[in-house]
Amino acid sequence: MSADTADPVVVGVDESVESTAAVRWAAAEAVRRGAPLHLVYAMGAAIDLGPRLGVVAFHDQSHRDAGAAAVAAAAEAAARAVHPQPVDIAGFVDGPAPVPALVRRSREAQLLVVGTRGMVAFERVLLGSVSTALAGRARCPLVVVPAAEVPGSPGLPVLVGVDGSDSAAHALDVAFAEASARATALVAVLVRQSPQRQARPGPPESADALLARNLVGYSEKYPDVPVTRLVRDGDPAPVLIRESADAQLMVLGSRGRRGLAAATLGSVGRAVLHDARIPVMIVA
Repeated sequence: MSADTADPVVVGVDESVESTAAVRWAAAEAVRRGAPLHLVYAMGAAIDLGPRLGVVAFHDQSHRDAGAAAVAAAAEAAARAVHPQPVDIAGFVDGPAPVPALVRRSREAQLLVVGTRGMVAFERVLLGSVSTALAGRARCPLVVVPAAEVPGSPGLPVLVGVDGSDSAAHALDVAFAEASARATALVAVLVRQSPQRQARPGPPESADALLARNLVGYSEKYPDVPVTRLVRDGDPAPVLIRESADAQLMVLGSRGRRGLAAATLGSVGRAVLHDARIPVMIVA
């Protein structure tokens, strides 16, 4: 599929270091996918008017000028990141605040990319992390790129969290497809829970059996993807972050059973999104 017909890779931009890292990663990903790159600056500053009126965005010419400058700088950074390979870049200055603007853009995107933090500090106080808010609302896979991303070899594996949920099963589908497209291996990690924290009643299924059951059929569908199975004990976020040290991309479901993806928008998810040293892809 050519860049003229492919759905875009959309990246949220602003003046932050985190945004620049996200732009560079998104540009390389757009080239790899043969897709156009859309740079989106949301110029709305948000005011919370309470539960009846909600969050209202406002903007003026200064916001529009700042957006145009940020998009131009991001376009230069994107072009430099993939030079000499060409990438079709388009920039947009949208009126809504970042979360609704990017959710809207995600409806026609194949991938949405943001930095771990960014946007203005005032809005972060009102709405919390943009990346965390998007994790449960984006209409396409969301990739959160850390500012201090450790450059890794393209040959490093894709890591995926497994917990037996439907969302984690979708994450497995996406992770295998990503590993195949990147011509690399896959590492499937299941974090073993204590009996008191099991999500299902009755005798718990063994962790090894659960992991094996979730991987059934993938070796036939993706014979080119070597698979490593890991069962680990401990808190999910630190385990996943530790195991991701030797990976190029982490893939997680946005919802799931207790202890892993179910907390993606809670404390575990915030820890993974904000503390991982590699890009994290969240899929619904």
